[in-house]
Amino acid sequence: MGLVQVALVDETGRTEQCVNGNTHALDSALAAVTPENSKCLAYIDPFGDTVFNQLQMGPFLDEWAALERTLVGDEAQAVGRQVRDLAMRCQVEPHTYLRFFGD
Repeated sequence: MGLVQVALVDETGRTEQCVNGNTHALDSALAAVTPENSKCLAYIDPFGDTVFNQLQMGPFLDEWAALERTLVGDEAQAVGRQVRDLAMRCQVEPHTYLRFFGD
């Protein structure tokens, strides 16, 4: 299994917006990421929650762009774009966090 939800949350943990679609479509692409080739994505826990803050969005978005190029299929690509959009909001909106909810 893998991710069950990706959301932009505020500082109280309230969900501002979440990805609509099957986030399991990202599982194989994220599984290929390792600590040797990643500063952020390798640490997304498919079984626990992972939270990124505004300061981490620069490196996150760089890595996400590379990951998006590896996504196969319309569903995975659509989910990838939605995650990117949430990350871009997180980068510019104070007191927001990009949260990956694991299985």
